[in-house]
Amino acid sequence: MKRNIFISCLFLILLTIPSRDLFAQRFGHGGFNRSSGFGGNSHSSINGGFSRDNSRPAGNNFDGSAAKSNNEGRNTNSGNASFNNHSNNTNFNGSVNKNVYVNNSVHVNSNYNNRYYNGHMGYYPYCYHPYHPYYYGAAWHPYGFLIATMATTAVVVSLANQQYYYNQGVYYIQVSQQYEVVAPPVNIVIVNLPEGFETIQVNGSTYYYYGGIFYAKTANGYSVIKAPVGAVLTNLPTGGKEEQVDGQNYVLFNNTYFLPIVQNGTNVYQVVELSA
Repeated sequence: MKRNIFISCLFLILLTIPSRDLFAQRFGHGGFNRSSGFGGNSHSSINGGFSRDNSRPAGNNFDGSAAKSNNEGRNTNSGNASFNNHSNNTNFNGSVNKNVYVNNSVHVNSNYNNRYYNGHMGYYPYCYHPYHPYYYGAAWHPYGFLIATMATTAVVVSLANQQYYYNQGVYYIQVSQQYEVVAPPVNIVIVNLPEGFETIQVNGSTYYYYGGIFYAKTANGYSVIKAPVGAVLTNLPTGGKEEQVDGQNYVLFNNTYFLPIVQNGTNVYQVVELSA
C-alpha cells in the first residue's frame, strides 16, 4: 500500500514539471528561445545550439571601410582590387593604383612652358587619368620579351654595326638562340611603317607614331627619332610606369615622360621634357 502511495506522489510531482524544461535538463542546456537561440547562453556549441553574436553586423550590408582595412598591405601589382560580399554575392571591382613612384630628382623644364605647340602656349593643362597600357595585337611585344623563332616576315635592319630584326613595329636582337625585343636606336631606318600607325602634327611638322616609337619621313624610308616635345598621342603600350614629379603624375616610357591630359573629351598623353 505504501509503495503504491509513493508511486502516485512521484507521478504527480513529474506532472508539475514542464515538458520542455525536462527535455532541456536531460540534454544539459536551456530551452529554445527564438530571439536568443538555444538557451540563454550567447555562445555557440554543438550542445548549446546557434546564437547570433549581437556584436556582428547584419550580413546584408557591405561596409567599404571594413573591406579597405582588410585589404591594406596586400600587393596589388595588377592595379585591381576585388571585394566580395559573400552574403549577397556582390562583387566590387575597382582600379587601384598604389605603385606611383615619387621622383624628386627631376622637374618640369620651364623653358618649354613658354613655347607654342600647335597654337597652344606651353603644355596642355595637367588632367590625371590612370595609365592603361594599349594592346597593339599579338605581333607586338614589350621590351625584354623573348621569342625562340623569328617570324618569316621580319626584315634585317642595321645601324652602327648592330643588326636588328624588324617585324610589324617591333625590333629584336639575337641573344644566344633566342630573340629579345629592344628599343630601336635613334636614326635607324625602316622602309614601311607598321599597320595602325598614328600621324602626329607638332608645330607644322609631321611625325608618325606606333607602339611607343616615333618616326620621321626620310629619303630612304622612315627614321626612328626622339619623341618630339609637345606631341600628343592616344596610346601608350605596356612597359611604362607612373612617376610623380612636382605633385603631378607622369608616365615614363622608354626614357620619355608623358603628361596625362584630356583633349576634346579623350584621355591622351603629351610628350614633355623634364630637367634634373
